[in-house]
Amino acid sequence: MAFAMADALIGLDLGTTVCKGILVDRQLNILSRADSSYPLITRTAEQIEQNAGDWWNVSKSIIQRIVAEAALSRRDIRGICVSAQGISFVPVNREGAPLRNALSWLDTRAKEQTDRVLADFGEKESFSVTGKRVSSVYLLPKLLWLRDSEPEVYRKAHKILMAMDFLLARLCGAFVTDHTMASGTLLYDLHRQDWSAQILDRFGLASEKLPEIRWSGSRAGTVSRETADELGLSPHTAVVVGGQDQKVSALGAGIDLERTTICLGTAMAITQKCTKPVIDQAMRIPCFSDLFPGHWVLEGSGIGTSCLDWFRNTLLPEKAYEELEGMVLQLDGTENRLYFYPHLAGTSTLHFGEDLRGFLYGLDFSVTAGRMVKSVFEGIAYQIREQIDLMERISRPVHELRLFGGGSKSGIWAQIIADVCAKPVVTFSSPDMGCLGAAILAGIGAGVFSSREESANLVRIDRRIEPRDRLQVLYERQYLEYIAIQRRMTAEVAS
Repeated sequence: MAFAMADALIGLDLGTTVCKGILVDRQLNILSRADSSYPLITRTAEQIEQNAGDWWNVSKSIIQRIVAEAALSRRDIRGICVSAQGISFVPVNREGAPLRNALSWLDTRAKEQTDRVLADFGEKESFSVTGKRVSSVYLLPKLLWLRDSEPEVYRKAHKILMAMDFLLARLCGAFVTDHTMASGTLLYDLHRQDWSAQILDRFGLASEKLPEIRWSGSRAGTVSRETADELGLSPHTAVVVGGQDQKVSALGAGIDLERTTICLGTAMAITQKCTKPVIDQAMRIPCFSDLFPGHWVLEGSGIGTSCLDWFRNTLLPEKAYEELEGMVLQLDGTENRLYFYPHLAGTSTLHFGEDLRGFLYGLDFSVTAGRMVKSVFEGIAYQIREQIDLMERISRPVHELRLFGGGSKSGIWAQIIADVCAKPVVTFSSPDMGCLGAAILAGIGAGVFSSREESANLVRIDRRIEPRDRLQVLYERQYLEYIAIQRRMTAEVAS
Protein backbone atom coordinates (compact mmCIF):
# COMPACT_ATOMS: atom_id res chain seq x y z
CA MET A 1 0.00 0.00 0.00
CA ALA A 2 1.40 3.41 -0.95
CA PHE A 3 1.16 6.42 1.37
CA ALA A 4 0.91 9.87 -0.15
CA MET A 5 2.34 12.08 2.58
CA ALA A 6 5.64 13.82 3.19
CA ASP A 7 7.64 14.30 6.39
CA ALA A 8 8.13 10.63 7.19
CA LEU A 9 10.77 9.71 9.78
CA ILE A 10 12.82 6.60 10.61
CA GLY A 11 13.62 5.58 14.18
CA LEU A 12 16.07 2.73 14.80
CA ASP A 13 16.64 1.05 18.16
CA LEU A 14 19.82 -1.05 18.26
CA GLY A 15 19.62 -3.18 21.41
CA THR A 16 22.05 -5.75 22.76
CA THR A 17 20.88 -8.57 20.46
CA VAL A 18 17.79 -7.17 18.66
CA CYS A 19 17.43 -4.19 16.34
CA LYS A 20 14.02 -2.64 15.68
CA GLY A 21 12.97 0.03 13.25
CA ILE A 22 9.85 2.03 12.49
CA LEU A 23 8.85 4.51 9.82
CA VAL A 24 6.28 7.08 11.00
CA ASP A 25 4.43 10.05 9.59
CA ARG A 26 4.49 13.50 11.19
CA GLN A 27 1.66 12.47 13.56
CA LEU A 28 3.83 9.54 14.75
CA ASN A 29 1.52 6.99 13.14
CA ILE A 30 3.55 3.86 12.37
CA LEU A 31 3.60 3.20 8.62
CA SER A 32 5.90 0.18 8.76
CA ARG A 33 8.10 -1.66 11.25
CA ALA A 34 10.64 -4.47 11.27
CA ASP A 35 13.05 -6.16 13.65
CA SER A 36 15.90 -8.61 13.47
CA SER A 37 18.32 -10.26 15.88
CA TYR A 38 22.08 -10.66 15.84
CA PRO A 39 24.44 -12.62 18.09
CA LEU A 40 26.80 -11.98 20.94
CA ILE A 41 30.23 -13.58 20.66
CA THR A 42 30.83 -15.17 24.06
CA ARG A 43 34.49 -16.19 24.32
CA THR A 44 34.47 -16.64 28.10
CA ALA A 45 32.16 -15.56 30.91
CA GLU A 46 34.08 -12.25 31.03
CA GLN A 47 34.90 -11.78 27.34
CA ILE A 48 31.77 -10.88 25.37
CA GLU A 49 32.04 -9.24 21.97
CA GLN A 50 30.01 -8.39 18.88
CA ASN A 51 30.83 -7.98 15.23
CA ALA A 52 30.22 -4.27 14.63
CA GLY A 53 29.50 -5.19 11.02
CA ASP A 54 26.38 -6.94 12.33
CA TRP A 55 25.22 -3.64 13.83
CA TRP A 56 25.32 -2.07 10.38
CA ASN A 57 24.08 -5.05 8.36
CA VAL A 58 21.00 -5.62 10.51
CA SER A 59 20.23 -1.88 10.60
CA LYS A 60 20.63 -1.64 6.84
CA SER A 61 18.29 -4.59 6.30
CA ILE A 62 15.64 -3.09 8.57
CA ILE A 63 15.80 0.32 6.86
CA GLN A 64 15.44 -1.32 3.45
CA ARG A 65 12.45 -3.37 4.63
CA ILE A 66 10.49 -0.54 6.25
CA VAL A 67 11.16 1.81 3.34
CA ALA A 68 10.03 -0.80 0.81
CA GLU A 69 6.88 -1.66 2.79
CA ALA A 70 5.76 1.96 3.12
CA ALA A 71 6.42 2.63 -0.57
CA LEU A 72 7.05 6.34 -0.09
CA SER A 73 8.94 8.67 -2.36
CA ARG A 74 12.58 8.96 -1.24
CA ARG A 75 12.14 12.67 -0.63
CA ASP A 76 9.23 12.00 1.72
CA ILE A 77 11.62 10.49 4.29
CA ARG A 78 13.01 13.56 6.00
CA GLY A 79 15.16 12.18 8.79
CA ILE A 80 16.68 9.11 10.43
CA CYS A 81 17.90 8.71 14.00
CA VAL A 82 19.36 5.93 16.16
CA SER A 83 18.72 4.82 19.74
CA ALA A 84 21.37 2.32 20.82
CA GLN A 85 22.84 0.19 23.58
CA GLY A 86 25.38 2.14 25.60
CA ILE A 87 29.02 1.46 26.56
CA SER A 88 29.73 -1.17 23.85
CA PHE A 89 32.45 0.19 21.57
CA VAL A 90 34.62 -0.58 18.55
CA PRO A 91 37.94 0.99 17.44
CA VAL A 92 37.84 2.14 13.81
CA ASN A 93 40.30 3.51 11.25
CA ARG A 94 39.97 6.81 9.37
CA GLU A 95 37.46 5.27 6.98
CA GLY A 96 35.30 4.03 9.87
CA ALA A 97 36.21 0.35 9.34
CA PRO A 98 36.44 -1.77 12.53
CA LEU A 99 39.92 -2.80 13.64
CA ARG A 100 38.62 -5.63 15.84
CA ASN A 101 35.34 -6.92 17.23
CA ALA A 102 33.36 -4.56 19.43
CA LEU A 103 33.55 -5.09 23.18
CA SER A 104 30.01 -5.50 24.51
CA TRP A 105 28.76 -3.62 27.54
CA LEU A 106 28.41 -7.11 29.05
CA ASP A 107 32.19 -7.65 28.78
CA THR A 108 33.99 -7.50 32.15
CA ARG A 109 37.53 -8.58 31.18
CA ALA A 110 39.15 -5.30 32.30
CA LYS A 111 39.28 -6.19 35.99
CA GLU A 112 42.98 -5.31 36.41
CA GLN A 113 42.40 -1.92 34.77
CA THR A 114 39.31 -1.36 36.94
CA ASP A 115 41.44 -1.90 40.04
CA ARG A 116 43.95 0.60 38.64
CA VAL A 117 41.24 3.22 38.15
CA LEU A 118 40.06 2.67 41.72
CA ALA A 119 43.61 2.95 43.06
CA ASP A 120 44.64 5.96 40.96
CA PHE A 121 41.40 7.92 40.95
CA GLY A 122 39.20 6.56 43.73
CA GLU A 123 35.52 5.72 43.77
CA LYS A 124 34.37 8.90 45.51
CA GLU A 125 36.28 11.21 43.18
CA SER A 126 35.15 9.28 40.14
CA PHE A 127 31.52 9.42 41.23
CA SER A 128 31.71 13.16 41.96
CA VAL A 129 32.98 13.84 38.41
CA THR A 130 31.14 11.23 36.34
CA GLY A 131 28.08 10.33 38.45
CA LYS A 132 29.06 6.64 38.19
CA ARG A 133 30.73 4.04 40.37
CA VAL A 134 33.86 2.50 38.90
CA SER A 135 33.04 -0.79 37.17
CA SER A 136 34.63 -3.05 34.56
CA VAL A 137 31.53 -2.68 32.35
CA TYR A 138 32.42 0.94 31.51
CA LEU A 139 34.47 2.20 28.59
CA LEU A 140 37.36 3.70 30.61
CA PRO A 141 38.80 0.43 32.00
CA LYS A 142 38.09 -1.37 28.70
CA LEU A 143 39.95 1.31 26.77
CA LEU A 144 42.90 0.90 29.16
CA TRP A 145 42.69 -2.86 28.54
CA LEU A 146 42.79 -2.27 24.78
CA ARG A 147 45.88 -0.08 25.12
CA ASP A 148 47.57 -2.61 27.42
CA SER A 149 46.64 -5.81 25.61
CA GLU A 150 46.34 -4.76 21.97
CA PRO A 151 48.62 -1.72 21.69
CA GLU A 152 48.82 -1.89 17.90
CA VAL A 153 45.02 -1.74 17.59
CA TYR A 154 44.92 1.19 20.02
CA ARG A 155 47.67 2.98 18.08
CA LYS A 156 45.90 2.49 14.73
CA ALA A 157 42.49 3.51 16.09
CA HIS A 158 41.39 6.81 14.59
CA LYS A 159 38.24 6.86 16.73
CA ILE A 160 36.62 4.85 19.49
CA LEU A 161 32.94 4.59 18.53
CA MET A 162 30.01 3.31 20.53
CA ALA A 163 27.14 1.55 18.76
CA MET A 164 25.14 4.66 17.88
CA ASP A 165 28.28 6.51 16.81
CA PHE A 166 29.25 3.64 14.49
CA LEU A 167 25.86 3.68 12.75
CA LEU A 168 25.96 7.47 12.33
CA ALA A 169 29.41 7.16 10.76
CA ARG A 170 28.10 4.54 8.33
CA LEU A 171 25.11 6.70 7.44
CA CYS A 172 26.83 10.05 6.91
CA GLY A 173 30.56 9.76 7.63
CA ALA A 174 30.57 11.88 10.80
CA PHE A 175 32.36 10.68 13.95
CA VAL A 176 29.99 12.02 16.61
CA THR A 177 28.24 10.85 19.76
CA ASP A 178 25.74 12.44 22.13
CA HIS A 179 25.78 13.38 25.81
CA THR A 180 23.76 10.37 27.04
CA MET A 181 26.18 7.92 25.38
CA ALA A 182 29.24 9.88 26.50
CA SER A 183 28.06 10.17 30.09
CA GLY A 184 27.93 6.38 30.40
CA THR A 185 31.65 5.89 29.78
CA LEU A 186 33.49 7.05 32.97
CA LEU A 187 35.31 9.49 30.66
CA TYR A 188 32.74 12.31 30.88
CA ASP A 189 32.52 15.28 33.24
CA LEU A 190 28.87 15.45 34.28
CA HIS A 191 29.18 19.09 35.40
CA ARG A 192 31.09 20.49 32.40
CA GLN A 193 29.14 18.18 30.07
CA ASP A 194 32.19 17.30 28.04
CA TRP A 195 34.94 14.69 27.92
CA SER A 196 36.85 14.95 31.19
CA ALA A 197 40.32 16.40 30.59
CA GLN A 198 41.10 15.45 34.19
CA ILE A 199 40.39 11.75 33.64
CA LEU A 200 41.98 11.60 30.18
CA ASP A 201 45.15 13.25 31.49
CA ARG A 202 45.23 11.04 34.60
CA PHE A 203 45.32 7.88 32.48
CA GLY A 204 47.21 9.19 29.46
CA LEU A 205 44.37 8.64 27.00
CA ALA A 206 44.21 10.54 23.72
CA SER A 207 41.17 12.83 23.55
CA GLU A 208 41.41 12.99 19.75
CA LYS A 209 40.44 9.31 19.60
CA LEU A 210 37.02 10.11 21.05
CA PRO A 211 34.10 11.34 18.90
CA GLU A 212 32.78 14.88 19.07
CA ILE A 213 29.86 15.24 21.50
CA ARG A 214 26.71 16.88 20.16
CA TRP A 215 23.21 17.28 21.57
CA SER A 216 20.56 14.78 20.61
CA GLY A 217 18.20 16.05 17.95
CA SER A 218 20.97 17.97 16.15
CA ARG A 219 22.08 17.10 12.63
CA ALA A 220 25.13 14.90 12.18
CA GLY A 221 24.85 15.32 8.40
CA THR A 222 22.84 13.84 5.56
CA VAL A 223 22.87 10.30 4.21
CA SER A 224 25.84 9.83 1.89
CA ARG A 225 24.86 9.36 -1.74
CA GLU A 226 26.18 5.80 -1.99
CA THR A 227 24.44 4.77 1.24
CA ALA A 228 21.22 6.54 0.22
CA ASP A 229 21.08 4.53 -3.01
CA GLU A 230 21.69 1.31 -1.08
CA LEU A 231 18.97 2.03 1.50
CA GLY A 232 16.34 3.56 -0.76
CA LEU A 233 16.71 7.00 0.83
CA SER A 234 17.43 10.46 -0.51
CA PRO A 235 20.89 12.02 -0.02
CA HIS A 236 18.93 14.94 1.44
CA THR A 237 17.62 12.77 4.33
CA ALA A 238 18.91 14.23 7.60
CA VAL A 239 21.00 11.96 9.83
CA VAL A 240 20.18 13.10 13.36
CA VAL A 241 22.13 12.49 16.56
CA GLY A 242 20.25 10.06 18.81
CA GLY A 243 21.17 8.68 22.21
CA GLN A 244 21.45 5.80 24.66
CA ASP A 245 18.43 3.53 24.42
CA GLN A 246 16.92 4.04 27.87
CA LYS A 247 17.03 7.83 27.59
CA VAL A 248 15.59 7.80 24.09
CA SER A 249 12.87 5.36 25.20
CA ALA A 250 12.02 7.70 28.07
CA LEU A 251 11.57 10.51 25.51
CA GLY A 252 9.26 8.27 23.51
CA ALA A 253 7.22 7.66 26.66
CA GLY A 254 6.82 11.39 27.27
CA ILE A 255 9.21 11.91 30.20
CA ASP A 256 9.29 15.39 31.71
CA LEU A 257 9.96 16.95 35.10
CA GLU A 258 6.57 15.72 36.37
CA ARG A 259 6.74 12.22 34.84
CA THR A 260 9.16 9.42 35.65
CA THR A 261 9.49 6.53 33.22
CA ILE A 262 9.91 2.82 33.96
CA CYS A 263 11.11 0.35 31.37
CA LEU A 264 9.84 -3.01 32.62
CA GLY A 265 11.58 -5.28 30.15
CA THR A 266 14.02 -8.14 30.67
CA ALA A 267 15.96 -5.61 32.70
CA MET A 268 14.40 -2.62 34.42
CA ALA A 269 15.32 1.06 34.15
CA ILE A 270 13.74 3.90 36.12
CA THR A 271 14.47 7.35 34.70
CA GLN A 272 13.83 10.71 36.37
CA LYS A 273 14.61 14.05 34.73
CA CYS A 274 16.27 16.81 36.78
CA THR A 275 17.49 20.37 36.16
CA LYS A 276 20.99 19.93 37.60
CA PRO A 277 23.44 17.08 38.08
CA VAL A 278 22.32 15.17 41.18
CA ILE A 279 25.25 13.43 42.85
CA ASP A 280 24.05 10.90 45.41
CA GLN A 281 26.63 11.13 48.20
CA ALA A 282 26.04 7.48 49.10
CA MET A 283 26.69 6.52 45.44
CA ARG A 284 23.51 4.46 45.22
CA ILE A 285 22.07 5.79 41.98
CA PRO A 286 23.92 7.10 38.89
CA CYS A 287 23.33 10.38 37.09
CA PHE A 288 23.65 11.02 33.36
CA SER A 289 23.36 13.99 31.05
CA ASP A 290 19.98 14.11 29.35
CA LEU A 291 19.31 14.29 25.61
CA PHE A 292 18.83 18.06 25.69
CA PRO A 293 20.74 21.00 27.22
CA GLY A 294 19.91 22.06 30.76
CA HIS A 295 18.72 18.65 31.94
CA TRP A 296 20.16 15.53 33.53
CA VAL A 297 18.59 12.20 34.53
CA LEU A 298 18.84 9.83 37.45
CA GLU A 299 18.60 6.22 36.31
CA GLY A 300 17.80 3.32 38.60
CA SER A 301 18.13 -0.24 37.39
CA GLY A 302 17.39 -3.83 38.30
CA ILE A 303 16.01 -7.11 37.05
CA GLY A 304 12.64 -6.96 35.30
CA THR A 305 10.50 -9.53 33.53
CA SER A 306 13.38 -12.02 33.43
CA CYS A 307 12.41 -12.87 37.03
CA LEU A 308 8.95 -13.92 35.91
CA ASP A 309 10.47 -15.84 32.99
CA TRP A 310 12.77 -17.70 35.40
CA PHE A 311 9.95 -18.41 37.86
CA ARG A 312 7.62 -19.76 35.16
CA ASN A 313 10.27 -21.85 33.38
CA THR A 314 11.52 -23.34 36.65
CA LEU A 315 8.35 -23.93 38.64
CA LEU A 316 5.30 -23.62 36.37
CA PRO A 317 6.48 -24.43 32.81
CA GLU A 318 3.05 -25.70 31.82
CA LYS A 319 1.44 -22.32 32.50
CA ALA A 320 1.08 -19.58 29.88
CA TYR A 321 1.82 -16.04 31.02
CA GLU A 322 -1.87 -15.19 30.75
CA GLU A 323 -2.58 -17.96 33.26
CA LEU A 324 0.00 -16.54 35.68
CA GLU A 325 -1.67 -13.15 35.40
CA GLY A 326 -5.04 -14.81 36.07
CA MET A 327 -3.64 -16.41 39.25
CA VAL A 328 -2.59 -12.97 40.49
CA LEU A 329 -5.94 -11.44 39.58
CA GLN A 330 -7.74 -14.04 41.72
CA LEU A 331 -5.70 -12.83 44.72
CA ASP A 332 -5.98 -9.12 43.94
CA GLY A 333 -6.42 -7.01 47.05
CA THR A 334 -5.48 -9.79 49.49
CA GLU A 335 -2.64 -9.65 51.99
CA ASN A 336 0.45 -11.50 50.83
CA ARG A 337 3.31 -11.43 53.31
CA LEU A 338 5.35 -13.68 51.06
CA TYR A 339 8.24 -11.58 49.78
CA PHE A 340 10.25 -12.16 46.62
CA TYR A 341 13.65 -10.44 46.32
CA PRO A 342 14.61 -10.35 42.62
CA HIS A 343 18.40 -10.18 43.01
CA LEU A 344 18.93 -13.16 40.71
CA ALA A 345 21.87 -11.55 38.89
CA GLY A 346 23.20 -9.66 41.89
CA THR A 347 21.68 -6.55 43.36
CA SER A 348 20.16 -3.51 41.73
CA THR A 349 21.35 0.09 41.66
CA LEU A 350 20.83 0.80 45.35
CA HIS A 351 22.85 -2.17 46.60
CA PHE A 352 25.84 -1.93 44.27
CA GLY A 353 28.73 -4.22 45.10
CA GLU A 354 26.90 -6.26 47.71
CA ASP A 355 26.80 -10.04 47.48
CA LEU A 356 23.09 -10.34 48.27
CA ARG A 357 21.24 -12.77 46.02
CA GLY A 358 17.59 -13.42 45.35
CA PHE A 359 15.39 -15.17 47.87
CA LEU A 360 11.77 -15.89 48.80
CA TYR A 361 10.87 -15.01 52.39
CA GLY A 362 7.82 -16.15 54.33
CA LEU A 363 7.24 -19.69 53.08
CA ASP A 364 4.96 -21.94 55.13
CA PHE A 365 2.43 -24.70 54.42
CA SER A 366 -0.30 -22.17 53.59
CA VAL A 367 1.59 -20.75 50.59
CA THR A 368 0.03 -21.50 47.20
CA ALA A 369 1.46 -21.26 43.70
CA GLY A 370 -0.73 -18.20 43.12
CA ARG A 371 0.76 -16.41 46.12
CA MET A 372 4.26 -17.17 44.86
CA VAL A 373 3.46 -15.68 41.46
CA LYS A 374 1.92 -12.65 43.15
CA SER A 375 5.08 -12.23 45.23
CA VAL A 376 7.11 -11.93 42.01
CA PHE A 377 4.81 -9.16 40.71
CA GLU A 378 4.91 -7.41 44.08
CA GLY A 379 8.67 -7.88 44.58
CA ILE A 380 9.43 -5.96 41.37
CA ALA A 381 6.95 -3.26 42.44
CA TYR A 382 8.68 -2.93 45.84
CA GLN A 383 12.06 -2.56 44.12
CA ILE A 384 10.60 0.21 41.95
CA ARG A 385 9.16 1.94 45.03
CA GLU A 386 12.52 1.76 46.84
CA GLN A 387 14.30 3.53 43.98
CA ILE A 388 11.58 6.13 43.49
CA ASP A 389 11.65 6.93 47.20
CA LEU A 390 15.37 7.63 46.90
CA MET A 391 14.88 9.79 43.80
CA GLU A 392 12.31 11.87 45.66
CA ARG A 393 14.64 12.34 48.64
CA ILE A 394 17.67 13.48 46.66
CA SER A 395 16.06 15.17 43.65
CA ARG A 396 12.39 16.05 43.12
CA PRO A 397 8.85 14.71 43.62
CA VAL A 398 7.48 12.05 41.27
CA HIS A 399 3.88 12.73 40.21
CA GLU A 400 3.27 10.12 37.51
CA LEU A 401 4.87 6.87 36.35
CA ARG A 402 5.03 6.03 32.65
CA LEU A 403 5.42 2.30 32.19
CA PHE A 404 6.55 0.53 29.02
CA GLY A 405 8.29 -2.69 28.03
CA GLY A 406 7.01 -6.26 28.08
CA GLY A 407 5.80 -6.15 31.69
CA SER A 408 3.57 -3.16 30.97
CA LYS A 409 1.25 -5.43 28.97
CA SER A 410 0.02 -6.91 32.25
CA GLY A 411 -2.82 -4.79 33.58
CA ILE A 412 -2.62 -6.29 37.08
CA TRP A 413 1.15 -5.71 37.27
CA ALA A 414 0.69 -2.06 36.31
CA GLN A 415 -2.07 -1.79 38.94
CA ILE A 416 0.13 -3.32 41.65
CA ILE A 417 2.91 -0.83 40.80
CA ALA A 418 0.42 2.03 41.06
CA ASP A 419 -0.85 0.74 44.43
CA VAL A 420 2.62 0.08 45.90
CA CYS A 421 4.04 3.43 44.75
CA ALA A 422 0.80 5.35 45.45
CA LYS A 423 1.13 7.10 42.09
CA PRO A 424 -0.82 6.94 38.82
CA VAL A 425 0.67 4.69 36.14
CA VAL A 426 0.33 5.37 32.41
CA THR A 427 0.87 2.59 29.83
CA PHE A 428 1.13 2.55 26.04
CA SER A 429 -0.14 0.34 23.25
CA SER A 430 3.10 0.63 21.24
CA PRO A 431 6.00 -1.60 22.36
CA ASP A 432 8.59 0.41 20.43
CA MET A 433 9.45 3.32 22.73
CA GLY A 434 13.12 3.37 21.70
CA CYS A 435 12.15 3.56 18.02
CA LEU A 436 9.49 6.16 18.76
CA GLY A 437 11.91 8.34 20.73
CA ALA A 438 14.44 8.08 17.90
CA ALA A 439 11.76 9.08 15.37
CA ILE A 440 10.91 12.12 17.51
CA LEU A 441 14.58 13.15 17.55
CA ALA A 442 14.74 12.60 13.77
CA GLY A 443 11.77 14.95 13.41
CA ILE A 444 13.41 17.62 15.56
CA GLY A 445 16.68 17.44 13.64
CA ALA A 446 14.97 17.37 10.24
CA GLY A 447 12.74 20.36 11.06
CA VAL A 448 9.51 18.36 10.96
CA PHE A 449 8.88 19.33 14.59
CA SER A 450 9.60 22.85 15.78
CA SER A 451 10.37 21.66 19.31
CA ARG A 452 10.34 18.59 21.52
CA GLU A 453 7.20 19.98 23.16
CA GLU A 454 5.36 19.79 19.84
CA SER A 455 6.32 16.14 19.39
CA ALA A 456 5.53 15.29 23.03
CA ASN A 457 1.91 16.22 22.41
CA LEU A 458 1.74 13.46 19.79
CA VAL A 459 2.69 10.62 22.19
CA ARG A 460 -0.41 8.47 22.67
CA ILE A 461 -1.22 6.72 25.93
CA ASP A 462 -3.25 3.53 26.21
CA ARG A 463 -4.37 3.46 29.84
CA ARG A 464 -4.09 5.58 32.96
CA ILE A 465 -4.24 3.49 36.13
CA GLU A 466 -4.92 5.22 39.45
CA PRO A 467 -3.71 3.82 42.79
CA ARG A 468 -6.54 2.37 44.85
CA ASP A 469 -7.04 4.04 48.21
CA ARG A 470 -8.20 0.85 49.92
CA LEU A 471 -4.94 -0.94 49.08
CA GLN A 472 -2.44 1.79 49.87
CA VAL A 473 -2.51 1.11 53.62
CA LEU A 474 -2.04 -2.62 53.02
CA TYR A 475 0.82 -2.13 50.59
CA GLU A 476 2.48 0.52 52.75
CA ARG A 477 2.62 -1.95 55.66
CA GLN A 478 3.89 -4.77 53.45
CA TYR A 479 6.46 -2.53 51.74
CA LEU A 480 7.97 -1.40 55.05
CA GLU A 481 8.21 -5.02 56.18
CA TYR A 482 9.76 -5.99 52.83
CA ILE A 483 12.46 -3.31 53.13
CA ALA A 484 13.20 -4.20 56.76
CA ILE A 485 13.80 -7.84 55.81
CA GLN A 486 16.02 -6.82 52.90
CA ARG A 487 18.12 -4.58 55.15
CA ARG A 488 18.50 -7.36 57.69
CA MET A 489 19.59 -9.85 55.02
CA THR A 490 21.98 -7.28 53.49
CA ALA A 491 23.59 -6.69 56.90
CA GLU A 492 23.99 -10.44 57.46
CA VAL A 493 25.64 -10.94 54.05
CA ALA A 494 27.97 -7.98 54.66
CA SER A 495 29.06 -9.39 58.03
